[in-house]
Amino acid sequence: MRVLEWRVREVPEFVWRELVRRLGVTPLLARVLAARGIRSEQEARDFLSPTLDALHDPFLFRDMEAAVERLFYAVAHEEPILIYGDYDVDGVTAAALTYRFLRHIGANVMVHIPNRLTEGYGVSFERLRRAYEEGVKVVVTVDCGVTSVEEVAWAKERGMDTIITDHHNAGDELPKAVAVIDPKVEWCNYPFEELAGVGVAFKLAWGLGERFGGLRGGGERAQEMMLDALALVALGTVADVVPLVGENRTLVRFGLRALEATRNVGLRALLEITRLDGARLTARHISFRLAPRLNAAGRLGHSDLPLRLLTSTDTTEAYEVARQLETDNRQRQKVETQILQDVRKQLTPERLSEPVVTLVGNWHTGVVGVVASRLASELSRPVVMVCCEGERAKGTARSVEGFDVYALLSRLRHHLEDFGGHAFAAGFETSVDRVEEFVAELCEVAHQCIHIPSRT
Repeated sequence: MRVLEWRVREVPEFVWRELVRRLGVTPLLARVLAARGIRSEQEARDFLSPTLDALHDPFLFRDMEAAVERLFYAVAHEEPILIYGDYDVDGVTAAALTYRFLRHIGANVMVHIPNRLTEGYGVSFERLRRAYEEGVKVVVTVDCGVTSVEEVAWAKERGMDTIITDHHNAGDELPKAVAVIDPKVEWCNYPFEELAGVGVAFKLAWGLGERFGGLRGGGERAQEMMLDALALVALGTVADVVPLVGENRTLVRFGLRALEATRNVGLRALLEITRLDGARLTARHISFRLAPRLNAAGRLGHSDLPLRLLTSTDTTEAYEVARQLETDNRQRQKVETQILQDVRKQLTPERLSEPVVTLVGNWHTGVVGVVASRLASELSRPVVMVCCEGERAKGTARSVEGFDVYALLSRLRHHLEDFGGHAFAAGFETSVDRVEEFVAELCEVAHQCIHIPSRT
């Protein structure tokens, strides 16, 4: 049985006593709030009783105006728009939300969700070439794109404008896009850095809503759509394991209620398949019931299914897709169990003594992320798993509080052909002949930077 070690964060007594005095709460609750970094009365009230009025204006993003202007022009002139998403729940919900809203305002729009097994993460030249041949004029990335410098430059040379919405860390250089909307990009000037990809997409839709009829100016249907879209925001935000503080806490709180009452036929089918229809939903229901089913399809290479579910307007189709997701999830569980059995044989005392547990094998690349997350939780330390197939190696890293795996991989970028992510989760790709040297240096660097401060 796993033994949990409780680590209580100490806070100055005067801080929590001031919260007791101002809020009238118990000393225990005040200490919990203070330990979470909540120090002022207003912060505490926003945390305990969040309101939608407390959400930040989307135009606080420096490039929001440029993004809205370009999409306004594209819609007015019927220019083809491509939404470029990602295969995880955050990426799919962000793509579905953006698609549904752009369709509502009359856009000529299509969506691409890359195949996890054959395309991998991020914007690809191959799909951009197809977009160029299809006459696409604007590419909107969701949950990806902030590191796609060369790809965006290629598109720009051919007359395609790019609007990037992302929440991952940027590289040394930013893409030359029409707009870069990413709260982790310093000059974006947005006051909350922890939005998930779907949260950033929600802000873009909000900005468009104000321009195309005014969410504040009486666009009743647009307001209804935005409130219903909070269900998708809650799904993606919880599934991506971003901190549920600040705006995220507000979005998830109201998103859970929106999910319970959603008119999205795909979500209704998913709730029924998981026997959650009519239930009082919590973040735990998303983490352990809904998100795994949406993720399973992408992990097995069926990346189109979750998007079809979330954008469907046909009840029969929605239930067919939901049942397929259930089947995929059972298959994912079988593969996960097999990988875990194999991996546990590699967990020698020597390997477990390392600050970062590193494992190399020939596993299913779509499922290792789940296994790495589970092991990181069990072992209370970061886990890096490298899957080797032919001449290529793809890796996934999952971390725990206090250790930034993105910062770790940044120090090893000379071994990698591509990498991206954030403090708690990252992915990378390299050649098989560089894996041994990469692993050796990873262990060495991990010992040096075990106290790297978290960037997210």
